[in-house]
Amino acid sequence: MYIGEKYEVLEILGKGGSGIVYKVFDTKLQRILAVKESVLKQGELKEEKEREVEVLKSCFHPSLPIVIENFWQENIHYMVMEYMEGVTLKEYVEKQGSLSQEEAIRIGLAIGEILLYLHTRNQPVFHGDLKPQNIMITQEGQVRLIDFGTAGKVDEILPERKGIQATFGYAAPEQLKGKAVDCQSDIYSYGAVLHYLLTGEDTQKPPYMRRKLRECNYALSGGLERVLNRCLKEETEKRYQSMERVLEDLRKYRNKDRVERFFWQVKQVVGTLLFLASAGFFYEAFEKWQLGIALLDNEALFLSGVFGLLAFFWRICILGKIRENTAYHLEKNIWKTQKQGIGLFLSLFCLGILGLGMGASAKSENSVLPVTIYDDAGRKLLVQENTEIPLKGGFRMEIPEECFEVGKPYEITVILSEPMSEKDRVRQFKVLERKEKGQIVY
Repeated sequence: MYIGEKYEVLEILGKGGSGIVYKVFDTKLQRILAVKESVLKQGELKEEKEREVEVLKSCFHPSLPIVIENFWQENIHYMVMEYMEGVTLKEYVEKQGSLSQEEAIRIGLAIGEILLYLHTRNQPVFHGDLKPQNIMITQEGQVRLIDFGTAGKVDEILPERKGIQATFGYAAPEQLKGKAVDCQSDIYSYGAVLHYLLTGEDTQKPPYMRRKLRECNYALSGGLERVLNRCLKEETEKRYQSMERVLEDLRKYRNKDRVERFFWQVKQVVGTLLFLASAGFFYEAFEKWQLGIALLDNEALFLSGVFGLLAFFWRICILGKIRENTAYHLEKNIWKTQKQGIGLFLSLFCLGILGLGMGASAKSENSVLPVTIYDDAGRKLLVQENTEIPLKGGFRMEIPEECFEVGKPYEITVILSEPMSEKDRVRQFKVLERKEKGQIVY
């Protein structure tokens, strides 16, 4: 298939409301190009189809496509331009997931610079359909803006230009209402694109809504959220009045947020250390409980509770309040909820308590018994596994009767070590039966 006399069609690059874009081979110049085909609909003027060519020919920016020629074949308009190899921003985010704040701001600044160039020309130009599908990321990582089918010059807004093609989720409210659009509409779309980069949430899919930035990810910058909120104001007079001011605030918050994010990370590390300390003491308390130390006498359990409370209050007071569940239903993801660190802490804490209960009922015949040891004076000795306790004179051991089943014989082995002679004394005791009440004393 050929377009014109010299453009051999290789493949279809994309389809949209403004036409079809083909990848072609120029048989005369021996190079790869792109051709956009758009059909003249009933009631449309040829000047409207050629407006994109006029806009692009009047603009000279490395991030805008270069138009080579345009021609008509009956009622079909063809625009030949340079071929850009890469992926759309939508494909890029779908593959990568939501971008890091640094990368999203880098791409956002690049898009903003293009819009600033268009908006500050002698005859300001608005794009009119800014969305992830119309932004390209080249193999070199360069950002390029494509599809100027709805673009126009601000001082040439005619009645028939009202209600131009609008993409739900990215088009400004006035554009969706069919009113005349200008550079202010691009600023709204710019905020919507930046929100998509940072969250990966597409408002063109269920639930068709845009949450606040930090509801999606609390670790994102508060300053960045304020920039987006101002871009996405419903009323044009409440939005930024120029892309220059948008970029100024975006750069300011990016530099400021580097320090802010550093302290945020330090706060997260401190909170994690508090939680790990609580978990560590809880594990130590569990081991001591297995060895027969009563929970009320267990200092490790007390320390676990102290560090657990510190971690809890650190989470609320320092890292931020725990907000209400903002779960909502998605078409492909059944539920999407906020993740709170305190939930993990409580889950692990409950699992730890469950482990204590299971440990008490899972004693096997070869398990370590919770033995309580007293010296001659009747003082209780702290016993830990794999530790040596120096003893003078006699000693007394007590084992709770719950460790033995009624009427079942047991054999208990006690090993006494003598460090001086490096010999071990092994003593074996037999329990013929368990009494109904009281403890078995050795």
